[in-house]
Amino acid sequence: MLFGAYPIVYQEGRGWNEGIGGLPFIGVAIGMLAALIYTILYDNGRYLKCVKKAGGFAAPEDRLPPGIIGGAALPIGLFWFAWTNYPSIHWLASVAAGIPFGFGMVLVFLSVMNYLIDAYTIFAASVLAANSVLRSLFGAAFPLFTTQMYDNLGEHSSPR
Repeated sequence: MLFGAYPIVYQEGRGWNEGIGGLPFIGVAIGMLAALIYTILYDNGRYLKCVKKAGGFAAPEDRLPPGIIGGAALPIGLFWFAWTNYPSIHWLASVAAGIPFGFGMVLVFLSVMNYLIDAYTIFAASVLAANSVLRSLFGAAFPLFTTQMYDNLGEHSSPR
């Protein structure tokens, strides 16, 4: 639903055209790349230590600590975006809010996927397929009402 808010905030609220209005997604992309770098440089090493400590087979729950970090970063990005998308506030503040959102989104996604694979070993293909179907259903349904929801919520007034 946040991705549905970007055109509303930047194209309708700020009057940007479609080409320029898509550029704020760069903030999300930066956060996603930061999460990948974090996962490669830090989390893989942490997980290998867990494997070594457990004698070769770590518990599936050892995949979840990055998801905790992502679970904190994700709402920070959402609230930051909501508080800084006023037309009176510089656009860079709300674009920067995409960084923690993208960071958290990737960390949660990777943690959950790895956890499901480790927890359902021989049934991993089935559980990933079920997860994909559920995500796809939400991805198909939410755009159907996102714009109307934002229209009915109305615009917020300028901060005082």
